Amino acid sequence: MAAGDLQKRCYYFSAVSRSPFDPGRFPQSLNVAGGRARLDNFDASAGNLWSFRFVGGHASVFSEPKVLAMSSRKVGSKGRDDEAGGVALTTSREQRCFTLACMNCNGARDQQQVMYLAPDLSVVPDEGRAQLWQCMPLQTSSKSLLPGELVMQIRAHGSDKMLCSDDRRLNVYLLKPADAAMLDPVSGNFIFNDTWEATPDEDPPEELIDSLLESLQ
Repeated sequence: MAAGDLQKRCYYFSAVSRSPFDPGRFPQSLNVAGGRARLDNFDASAGNLWSFRFVGGHASVFSEPKVLAMSSRKVGSKGRDDEAGGVALTTSREQRCFTLACMNCNGARDQQQVMYLAPDLSVVPDEGRAQLWQCMPLQTSSKSLLPGELVMQIRAHGSDKMLCSDDRRLNVYLLKPADAAMLDPVSGNFIFNDTWEATPDEDPPEELIDSLLESLQ
């Protein structure tokens, strides 16, 4: 999907769990209502609606030519197998950088009260202090996704650290790949999740709802 299309939408970022499925655990998403990144219920009333602000786009303060030149880097031409079941789709062209803007920190969606995810995973009102990120889209089965949904890893620009989560403790971290791959010594399961599913804040097509209802009858 083109950067322009991403920037026009707002998304909920749900953590893709690498632990065995737990039917008693409500889906968790990236949330900053408390002033710092953490996991909270997907349907939380505040702090969970996000917008991509791409470098070079009109909505980003990082669009000045000097900053734009500093904010891109080359990535490898080969993808890597991902533990979450996808394959990273990377190319030799430069990856676009972006900031992550929370659009509903105070509950209501408000363009005048946008907050940005900072390098220490707190939120700041000044985009100039925000962390720059790069997206690593992952290829997955289209049957498991709703229209417009994306599966990705999110990496801090200029670093190999990834935005990760722990759905047992509801914490969010920036971790190096080796740390993100740590296993629980007792269960043998992954401790951290390194993948996010971005769901657009829009109603699904009516035909999809009709098809789902038909399958339940």
